[in-house]
Amino acid sequence: MDTLAQHHPEFVSLAWGTVKLFLMVPIEYQKIQESVTLNLSRIGSKLELMGLLMRFFPTEGVVDSAGAVYASIAEFLEVSLRWLRNNWLGTSHCASSHPRI
Repeated sequence: MDTLAQHHPEFVSLAWGTVKLFLMVPIEYQKIQESVTLNLSRIGSKLELMGLLMRFFPTEGVVDSAGAVYASIAEFLEVSLRWLRNNWLGTSHCASSHPRI
C-alpha cells in the first residue's frame, strides 16, 4: 500500500475520497435527524403560545392565522416523516432527482 501511495497518489486519494464519503453520509444524516427533532420541540413550545392567544383573543383573524400555522406544520411533518423514513440512499436519490427549491 505504501508503494502505491508513493507512485500513484491519485488512486489513493480517489479511494480515500470514496471511503470518506461513505463514512460522512451517515454522520450528516444523524445530524439532520437531531436538527429536525430539536426544531420540532421549538415549534411545540411556540404552539403553546398560539393556544393561549386563541384562548384569550378568539377573533376571526387570530383563529384563521392559527389554522394556517397548524396546516403548515402538518405539511412540514408529513414531508419530514417521509424523508426520515427513507434510507439515506433513497433520500440522496430523491434529493438529486427532484430538488425542492
